[in-house]
Amino acid sequence: MKKILLLIAVFFLASQISFGQSTGSDNQWLVIKYDFYSGPVSPQYQKTYSVTVNNDRSAQVSYRQGMEKTGPQIESFTVSKTNMKKLTSAIKKLGILEGVNPSDSSDGKIGGPTKSITVTYGSTNPNLDQPVRQTTFKETGNSSKEVTKLFDLMEKIFTKTLRKKLEQKETPK
Repeated sequence: MKKILLLIAVFFLASQISFGQSTGSDNQWLVIKYDFYSGPVSPQYQKTYSVTVNNDRSAQVSYRQGMEKTGPQIESFTVSKTNMKKLTSAIKKLGILEGVNPSDSSDGKIGGPTKSITVTYGSTNPNLDQPVRQTTFKETGNSSKEVTKLFDLMEKIFTKTLRKKLEQKETPK
């Protein structure tokens, strides 16, 4: 009987230790922010926008065209369930949730548009004392297919309809 109780106690302690030291498997992305800047072009053609997507499907775009002194236009929207699945899949394929930082080595290009993505991720387990982490990377001519796919997806999330709506607001009447 003592052996059985001892085995139960050992099993219980071993299971508590293995659950208490979970690493990385609880990580999920929390926020993805995509920044675009058209680069050094004539003021009337300059565009800057940021698309922020939260893991609850809520999203917001901050858009500025030209060199206006007024603040950017801000629109909120909801990301489709399909696009959310694609985002999650793309982030997992890049290994970001495991701490991999996608390479963004320079391609020697000077000028032109710049694009960057910041992914904020962390553990969803409130019992673990792990910090929220971020990784930021740029799209370059040397970017992998997976990185390019994530950038294309963020462009797709900022729909043409929403883009036209914001551009029309900027056009003088």
